[in-house]
Amino acid sequence: MPRLTEGRGFETAELTLVFICAAFCTLRPSLGGWMLLVALLPLIVRLVTRSQVFPSTPLDFFIFALMGFAFLGVWIAYNPRAALAKFWLIVWSVYLFYVLARLKSWSLWRAVAFLSAFGAFIGLFFLLTHDWAAQPADLWAINRLATTWMALRPRLAISGLHPNQVGGLLAILAPFTLALVIQSRRERDIAMLAYSLTSGLFILAGLFFSSSRAAWAALMAGLALWGLWGVGGWLSRKLRIHPLLMPAAGAAIAVALALGLVALQPGGVTAIVNRLPGPDSSLSRMEIYRNTSGLIGDFLFTGGGLAAFPGLYSQYIMLVPVYLFGYAHQLYLDLALELSVPGLSAFVCILMVSFWLILRRGRHRLLLGSALASLLVISLHGLVDDPLLGEAGTPLLLFLPGMAVAIDQSVSDRGVVAAWAGRGTNGLWGWVAFASFVLIYYPATFILTRGAAWYANLGALNMAGVELRDFPSGQWNRSENMPALAPAQAYIERALELAPQNFTAHYRLGLIDYLRRDFSAAAHHLEQARLLRPLHRGVRKALGYTLVWLEQYAQARQLLQPIPEARSEMEVYAWWWSAQVRSDLSEHANRMAEILK
Repeated sequence: MPRLTEGRGFETAELTLVFICAAFCTLRPSLGGWMLLVALLPLIVRLVTRSQVFPSTPLDFFIFALMGFAFLGVWIAYNPRAALAKFWLIVWSVYLFYVLARLKSWSLWRAVAFLSAFGAFIGLFFLLTHDWAAQPADLWAINRLATTWMALRPRLAISGLHPNQVGGLLAILAPFTLALVIQSRRERDIAMLAYSLTSGLFILAGLFFSSSRAAWAALMAGLALWGLWGVGGWLSRKLRIHPLLMPAAGAAIAVALALGLVALQPGGVTAIVNRLPGPDSSLSRMEIYRNTSGLIGDFLFTGGGLAAFPGLYSQYIMLVPVYLFGYAHQLYLDLALELSVPGLSAFVCILMVSFWLILRRGRHRLLLGSALASLLVISLHGLVDDPLLGEAGTPLLLFLPGMAVAIDQSVSDRGVVAAWAGRGTNGLWGWVAFASFVLIYYPATFILTRGAAWYANLGALNMAGVELRDFPSGQWNRSENMPALAPAQAYIERALELAPQNFTAHYRLGLIDYLRRDFSAAAHHLEQARLLRPLHRGVRKALGYTLVWLEQYAQARQLLQPIPEARSEMEVYAWWWSAQVRSDLSEHANRMAEILK
């Protein structure tokens, strides 16, 4: 019976089912749990036939750690339903990892063909559903072509994917399609060549019309590294030099040039990004990154929870009860906020070991080169956007490490278990490094903050659970939440006793006092928080509003003038305080609205 699961037909059927279900999950993330049940059918067959269910890989330790942090993220999230939906997508990515990791050498190109089809499907779906009139492309020329295409294409009443998400996913998948084109041409397989060229056409079209400059740049960098790696392999045979010398030298030169540009360009990275064609977006991105980094500091031990970014950012950075952003537009910040800093380190270890698995082998160089390029796309593009953990692409979070394991173990074709077991302690350093980091990180953070970070973390989680229970409600919190906030206040006050300069404690206590309408106490804590983090947007806005209610208009104006929504919100507050029978505060709001004109 085990022979049933070892044949090429079973692997093809399994890959087909998995990628079809993954496509549904990408388009409709809420279906993640149900699609997972369907995709697990081959796993049930393996159990019945007593075949190996999951292979052993060099990434198991990090995968299990990532899953552990994701499970914790569900437990602590302010919205358990949304967190559970995202958790199933992460489970999806783990399942896809193991499906790919067990592939035999004869199935590798078949998997690449499925990846190409997946990319073509995403590109075609985007071309058929995106509304460039409502959400224009960043470049005028592309937008003009896109609007012409919209007039010609069939009309589909389906909500599409965000262009940045599409651009990132297609940039990650494009190197595999290019490898399939080259391989088909080498083997003179006309049918596969036509298939790969067609897939590549849809991928390139989707990537082009997404107008995602970050995705374009990351893909070019990945292809450049692939080219240098290929040249390095050729030179190693001709000149007997190490094959990694060329890509290492190229990477070093690129980093040196980038640092030089940043150093010489007034305005640094922001000014360089703004020189690219299209609208300036770097300032807003940099602000989101800075603000998200501040949120991460509030949850140093646990993270903020899965799918927690929208509420945390709106409530504690923007101070508005409405949905603004779904994710931080940066892969590593999203990981650190939702899964904690150790959760981020687990993912970074997965990427590093994947690079190691690719670079240590010489066979399947075409596949290795495409995987290397794709890994670099993920690593670089993750610095400026998040197509994997942010929203649609979560089922693909771990597909590339799975391919790296499959390519690496195919050298011997003894299977993943045997191939990995025969390597002794070659990969043990990664496990030891990660375990050491985690074992040092938690005690060190606790000791260095005198335990205050732990209590502040608990208080911030409890406070978010109360205030964001109905997010997005569209209404400001009122004093009826005060009894439910008592446990949070106790944790935060304990943190302040242990460390009087703890930012999270001062900020959260200031917000609680504000909610209680004890504006003098709120001003004290918020001023202390501003001294600790002068650029924190939430602190500046909360303190500015507090000073308005204390009739300190000049100081409030300095804080609120740079905040675009302050004037309109003051006008709303004038009505809101009147409805709360606080005519005095309503008058203060009216006066501040006049000052901000």
